[in-house]
Amino acid sequence: MGHAPALPGEAVALLTGHTGEPAAIQVLSDRRGSRAWKLQGLKRAAALRCGAAYRAEDGPAPGS
Repeated sequence: MGHAPALPGEAVALLTGHTGEPAAIQVLSDRRGSRAWKLQGLKRAAALRCGAAYRAEDGPAPGS
């Protein structure tokens, strides 16, 4: 089985400012083009979800 997907660096910097350092990062979900992480810091916890971007070569966007 592969390694866990990395949380984007810019998001880590922004969210640790809100959660407090040090922050523990946990992958919550990695499926169907969407990933979610949980950051637990000294002050609070936060979650981040990133979805796959739509690509023009995939055809018309759903619902269009």
